[in-house]
Amino acid sequence: MALDPSNAVVHLSMRRGEHELSVGTGILYSRNGKVFIVTAWHNLSGRHAITMKPISSVLAFPDTVVATVSCRTDLNGKTYGYSRLPFTIPLEVNDTPTYLVHAQAFPRVDVAAIPFDVGIPYQIEMQVSNGGVAKMTWLPRGPISANGMTSDVECIQDVESSYAQPQSFPDLWLGDDLFIMGYPRALSDLFGQPLWKRATVASSPQSGTRVKHFLVDCASREGMSGAPVVSYNRTGLTMNGGAIQVGTPTTIFHGIYTSRVGKADLFEAQIGTVWQRTAADEIIDAGVPASPSESLEAYASEIEAVIEQSWHTDAGFAEKMVEWEAPREYFLQSVMEALHGRADPSDVRERILDAARRKLGALSAKQAS
Repeated sequence: MALDPSNAVVHLSMRRGEHELSVGTGILYSRNGKVFIVTAWHNLSGRHAITMKPISSVLAFPDTVVATVSCRTDLNGKTYGYSRLPFTIPLEVNDTPTYLVHAQAFPRVDVAAIPFDVGIPYQIEMQVSNGGVAKMTWLPRGPISANGMTSDVECIQDVESSYAQPQSFPDLWLGDDLFIMGYPRALSDLFGQPLWKRATVASSPQSGTRVKHFLVDCASREGMSGAPVVSYNRTGLTMNGGAIQVGTPTTIFHGIYTSRVGKADLFEAQIGTVWQRTAADEIIDAGVPASPSESLEAYASEIEAVIEQSWHTDAGFAEKMVEWEAPREYFLQSVMEALHGRADPSDVRERILDAARRKLGALSAKQAS
């Protein structure tokens, strides 16, 4: 029996203490025998992936996430049903983040992975009839009763077809249809399952650019950040028409949807970014822990110091920075890399121009004297 890919999707509520800051989506992802919740980096850091500015209107950063996961209940080899349970997972312990990020700091990869040890119990929050919240513990994977009943979770690899070849993406082309499974504006069906929104591939996944993402055309909404992007066919056909499993639904996971490009209004064509699934593999394999969100954004003095340290000594460099865009953008790239992406590129660009104008002014004054 084919598994439902919706059961691998996770609803996320990012919190500071008991205060909800934002909502998003994630996916249960297995790698090297371990389970992770893969989502957008900005969901967990609470910062915009490009500008580094706080996302929350109260300027707070999340320290926990409530991950509502679909748990399967089995007894004697028979599945009795699925229940969505809200597990509370810390995002930091002793002021140290628990989630993993990509080793490439700039351009920032807007994907992160939360280790989810399914073999230990977690606190869950359940609504009770009087409107209150009852807190208890639950084991995501393992025995949950004396009579042999067990709980388990299903990762996207459990669901997707065995023929998928994520390293080469031979089955994904410009104009192909995809589905983004998520929680737009925290909406779900009656059972808490994600909504499926259709998307179209808008840029080539095979283009081989430095950053591992492609673009899709999709009317996305808040709450879909971190949502999995899949190919899905009920009859077992790939998008190029080749029959793989006739009569059996097939799923191929392609990556993580993170954000819209630009600030399109509701009536404009909406283009969004999808990071390829290989980004998740690289994050998990490298095991690089996140930095504390409070200290991520560089101070103005630090930015200016890096600009000064990186400044070229040739006489015409300041003039190039003012007059020519290409060398200015190249220098901006080197400064952003030195800052590990901890600043708004627009702000750094303006500071480079200011520094160049100051140096040109000082040179003119020196020549005049």
